[in-house]
Amino acid sequence: MADKQRQSDRSVRLRSWIIPFLIYLSLLFILLLIDGTTWTINFREGTFFEKNILHTSLFMDWFTPYSKPELNVIGLFLSVIFLPDIITKTIDYIKLRRKISA
Repeated sequence: MADKQRQSDRSVRLRSWIIPFLIYLSLLFILLLIDGTTWTINFREGTFFEKNILHTSLFMDWFTPYSKPELNVIGLFLSVIFLPDIITKTIDYIKLRRKISA
């Protein structure tokens, strides 16, 4: 009985980091598809976001996985949101796996 409980706990833990990881990858893939088209997010000129964030050297020179700076901002935002959660849940899963196999 305890063995079945361990296996079900392990599968729940596995799903706890796989699902956010797949969502993250699919959102980045959608951004990649949008980058290949003429679709883009239009910000009004002169706004705080357009002047101070969008055209900084971070998004124009350093972090440029996409050709459009708007998508670079969104990609960085998604990374900041998803990656810490995915990393901590993956570490917890690895620790649980080592504990069960020991």
